[in-house]
Amino acid sequence: MARISQDEINRVKSTVSLLDWVRGQGYEVKKQGKDYAVLCPFHDEKTPLMMISPAKNVYHCFGCGAKGSVIDWVMKTLSVSFPHAMELLREFAGNPKVAAPAHPAPAAYRSSMNIKRSGMTHLDLEPLCPSDADGQSALQSVVSLYHQNLLNTTEGMKYLEKRGLMHPELVKHFKLGLSTKNLVYRLPAKHTIAGKQIRQTLRNIGVFRESGYEHFAGCLVVPVLDERSQVQELYGRRISPKSEKNQRHWYLPGAHRGVFNLPVFNAASELILCESLIDALTFWVHGFRNVTASFGTNGFTDELLAALKDYSIEKLFIAYDNDEGGNKIAAALAEKLQEDLPQLQLYRVQFPEGMDANEYALKVKPAEQSLDRLLRQAQPMNSSTDLQQQSNVVEQGVDTSLLVVPTPHVNLQSDIDKKPVDDCPLTITETEIKCQLGNRSYRIRGLEKNTSLGQLKINLLVQVGDMSKDGRYAGAPGGSAPVLLHVDTVDLYQSRQRNSFIQQASVECAMDEKKLKNDLGKLLLKLERLQEENHQKNPRKQG
Repeated sequence: MARISQDEINRVKSTVSLLDWVRGQGYEVKKQGKDYAVLCPFHDEKTPLMMISPAKNVYHCFGCGAKGSVIDWVMKTLSVSFPHAMELLREFAGNPKVAAPAHPAPAAYRSSMNIKRSGMTHLDLEPLCPSDADGQSALQSVVSLYHQNLLNTTEGMKYLEKRGLMHPELVKHFKLGLSTKNLVYRLPAKHTIAGKQIRQTLRNIGVFRESGYEHFAGCLVVPVLDERSQVQELYGRRISPKSEKNQRHWYLPGAHRGVFNLPVFNAASELILCESLIDALTFWVHGFRNVTASFGTNGFTDELLAALKDYSIEKLFIAYDNDEGGNKIAAALAEKLQEDLPQLQLYRVQFPEGMDANEYALKVKPAEQSLDRLLRQAQPMNSSTDLQQQSNVVEQGVDTSLLVVPTPHVNLQSDIDKKPVDDCPLTITETEIKCQLGNRSYRIRGLEKNTSLGQLKINLLVQVGDMSKDGRYAGAPGGSAPVLLHVDTVDLYQSRQRNSFIQQASVECAMDEKKLKNDLGKLLLKLERLQEENHQKNPRKQG
């Protein structure tokens, strides 16, 4: 089984109540001072000699000498392995509705009652999925289990923190997960028909190997979803330090499928293309939501090429690693894209030599400003003249990572727009106010309810892209892309409410936060002026 960190063991020992577990099993406990007495399940007795200390979360029998933690209790009373006990306790701690397994037969009575070790690997744990589930349903269930693993363990969170990716919205939005080799505990026994059926399904989709081991064991897992949230691909990054010498990157067997962060293609005309998913997550966590990724240096797929074409992407910023492999592949990719998509404007994001996006963001602070600067300094790659200019710069010994090149404005992480308020036109009706800013549509309701000039509370909806009558994007291929929008009630004069709206909307609409902040600033000034005009026309008593 996968190694369970000492921090995780200590967390379970200290946070999962032994007393609650024992009570949940049906044992009768009686309070004696600060402790509780219970009949020992490990030997025959009529007077309770087993004491449970809630303060220390341990048990001790003064009759037979049995003692230990909540983990020891579960292992001994249920006759399960240490990893199995940990899995049972994690589920018990993570869901208060989950009951402890029923009162087990005391160990002393097992032989007389002819009770053997069950050998089950699924004792009182919620099944992964129905045994007759199809491949996609099984994949969805695996992603959900891995996601819960990440939320309930410290090992995965520590790895995210180490990579600068410790962001609750990131984990939730992309359904990041962790494989702790606990999947087998959610399956029927392997000798049963149901157990054989679901194991074969897991082998067919690539989650189980022919050997029966989990393919992504010990990996941080990143699902690649389509517009309907169907799982197309899984990427696994081994997080154990020992894995640095072995293969660290894993995918489902077979050809790569899917496009990472596909919904953002609807909302953007410009994209950042990273070499790896970890690098793409790095850009995302620092506010650059218009980002996608290849599946490694040789992982630019025809499906990704088709998405760039179908969604009419205008500019692509290639943010591959600045090493021999990354530079070679970036140049070859630029040449291919010029042939297949001649209208696509290409730029090379130049990290310092030997660095990738994640390493750069960790070392050059603040990461948001550093990444923004690199995007603005990106080198054009659309012609042989552009490539020759880059070559000349290198030959002259100039550090291209610090060279400011006059490129078109990068909308991905722009400064606050200094255009006048009049560039925020409003369409006013009896029931609502509408405003179009680029590809963002805003709808405002409830402005008239503000009776004081000191309040600007509205119901605000932001939507990205044009919609057809059936609620789908008119410009998406086949008109089948889901709507990207966010709606909430917010007082624009309250900075906390504004920031909350910006953060949530940036996730729901796949936009960078600075652009939303800029939009809200324009709306605030324009609505403030409109409210002042309304108050002059219809003065009210102000509380």
